Amino acid sequence: MKKRFFRILATMLTVAICMSMLAFPCTAADMESFPADEIMLSYVNIYKNKFEIKVSGNTVSASASVTGRLGAESSEIYLYIQKKQGANWVTVKTLHATGARTASVSGSIKAVSGVTYRAKAIISVTLDNLLESDIIYSDTLKAD
Repeated sequence: MKKRFFRILATMLTVAICMSMLAFPCTAADMESFPADEIMLSYVNIYKNKFEIKVSGNTVSASASVTGRLGAESSEIYLYIQKKQGANWVTVKTLHATGARTASVSGSIKAVSGVTYRAKAIISVTLDNLLESDIIYSDTLKAD
């Protein structure tokens, strides 16, 4: 009687393990079906940010802003307007702004026809003495 009980228990345990092993690979495969552009970064201190670069006529303009969560002690932005030189990106103009909960900065440079530009922003917010920062790159734009 005891042997039969242990056989049934061992069989049920084996079946449960086998069933769970089949479920995990299916779950992992399902997670891979999400497109990469639907994955959103989750910030702790940073409430929202906005980042933009434009080429209009003979001007390249870029702007960035960051807002910390309620109670943020400081916000900071470094904005770099860069041009492509060979295989490297060279900073043409650097802009900086600080603020309590919100910081924003914008600037422009004269565009050279045929040159490719991008903007790079380093944003950071301090809340409860914890610094959170991120580096963001814009799309590349070619001046006409």
